[in-house]
Amino acid sequence: MNSPASGDMLSRLRLLEERRKELAGRDYKRSYEARDDADGRVLARCDLYNKSLFSKLPITDHGGNQWEMRPNRRILTTRWILKAPDGADVFEIRLPGLLLMLNPFARTYLHLKDTRAGREYRFIDLESNFGDRFFRSPPGAWSITERGTVVATVTRLGRETEAPVKKGFFARLKRFFTGSDWGLLTPGTEPLLDAPVFIGLMLVYEEVSNAPV
Repeated sequence: MNSPASGDMLSRLRLLEERRKELAGRDYKRSYEARDDADGRVLARCDLYNKSLFSKLPITDHGGNQWEMRPNRRILTTRWILKAPDGADVFEIRLPGLLLMLNPFARTYLHLKDTRAGREYRFIDLESNFGDRFFRSPPGAWSITERGTVVATVTRLGRETEAPVKKGFFARLKRFFTGSDWGLLTPGTEPLLDAPVFIGLMLVYEEVSNAPV
């Protein structure tokens, strides 16, 4: 399967995490922003509290409109539904079957459904080899596939610094510690997922996999 990163035009959404001091409290966890990596525009943001994913998670888009992600139930949740500002169901994130979740060598992790477009995707690990899965190493990249074809990639994006690029061991070490963020890479000029959907997807992934976003 070809990676979408090989295309001439590539849309890039970057997910950034921060802790807002003014929201600090017992239930507050973190805040997230999805940005257009080309111009730095904030396209969506949300504040995550301890029980947000199992009650409701408000997500605000760049126009100030409020989206919402809700679980299908609070206990033993299997699906999350994203609602657009007009209240319409627009996207669904669904866990795989229990046997697949318990299988340490399984590669399909989440099922995605674009309700408006009638399209279905898989959030799947195509990069890890048998050894990676045996030792439960977290993937550094995920593929979003439609009928077996990769239509987008979720991968780690390095953070750029304003300092000029230097050569040498210590320069490489400094770049390593600048960190990275999850990014959604889609061929063309438009991302496969709306920015609020991308935030919701990655927070569900973090919750069910215990992998830090």
